Amino acid sequence: MRPSAVIRAALAIALFAMASAGAQAQENEEECACEAVSFAQCLAFSGVDGECSTFSDCVGYVCAPGAPITCWITEATVPIATQSGSFGIVPCTAVEASNPQPLWAAWPSVIEIGTGVRLEGITRGPGTFVYVGSLAGEPIRSVDVTDGTVSPATPALGTTVGLYYEPSNRVLYAAGGPAGQAYAFDMSNGGALLSSVVLPGSSFVNDVVVDSTVGIAYFTNSFSNQLYGVQLAANGAFGAVFQITLGGEWVQPPAGTFAANGIDKVGNSLIVAKSDVGALYSFARPTSATTVAAVRITGVDLPNCDGIRHDPSTGLMYVVQNRLNKVAVLSLSPTLDSAVLVREIMSPQFDVPTTVAVYRDFLYLPNARFGAENPGSIEYSVVRVPK
Repeated sequence: MRPSAVIRAALAIALFAMASAGAQAQENEEECACEAVSFAQCLAFSGVDGECSTFSDCVGYVCAPGAPITCWITEATVPIATQSGSFGIVPCTAVEASNPQPLWAAWPSVIEIGTGVRLEGITRGPGTFVYVGSLAGEPIRSVDVTDGTVSPATPALGTTVGLYYEPSNRVLYAAGGPAGQAYAFDMSNGGALLSSVVLPGSSFVNDVVVDSTVGIAYFTNSFSNQLYGVQLAANGAFGAVFQITLGGEWVQPPAGTFAANGIDKVGNSLIVAKSDVGALYSFARPTSATTVAAVRITGVDLPNCDGIRHDPSTGLMYVVQNRLNKVAVLSLSPTLDSAVLVREIMSPQFDVPTTVAVYRDFLYLPNARFGAENPGSIEYSVVRVPK
């Protein structure tokens, strides 16, 4: 190792270079090593790299190009963070030095999950993991995107549709579909059930998002204009339930028609996908029982819209159009009443994708394979595409 003063100076230079160039993390062509840094420094780096939002996100280093003694903080294939708040040394190997590759170059682009699992929901988890649910009532599975390792992450309690992982309390929330249930799993305790609740009058609990700033989980109900807000305790367990009526420009279709689908938060607002008309609706985030004035977001048509995910690092909204086998990438107006279609993402590997998780420069989507024969005996997979 070189003197720490030189390393600190090089780190400062690297910060300036990152802010100026916004380069992506990659392996250095020369051998190099990183000195331990604090969590605060990790967050300072992440302000440019956009990766670290919690301690559990800051799990590794990759050597920076052109500066053998400085490093970019990123997510390594093997977490090395310690609970004390410091980080270890990750030297470039001789192979890496002679053949530099992006960290994710060897990661699988298609990850096989299993037979008959009937995928639907996905959410980014801690570190390099995503979680996927099961319409077949199987356990929620954890998936390591770096090598495709798939493992049961929760008990099998029934159908799970939309998922949302909240890193602040390490709780995984799941919408229970036709059972009208909502589940909270404690991922710091081996995925044990933390709490569950039956949402009153629900017919199909479809998706969920958590707003940790107000401590509320929001669930959509696909056959009703009623959403649900569930107060959360400090440990993430469910508390009181309140109902939110979608009013304003929201017109509920006839009984039995699938409407409210994916949900996400943008600032102090919520956005819901309405499948029957192929549109997104926005409204101010409620914190108690009320009727909200939902506004249809104009400028784009989104037939077969399903899961949605807003990427705060870019400001873009990703909308999965399931049976069209594509993802619409939208730029939302500041007032959330209009949007512009930036591009569409398609892949020959898509087979009715339903929901989306954002990780680094990629999207991960589960193939639900709706309409396939013998859904209980076919293979299901998660597909990675550039975002």
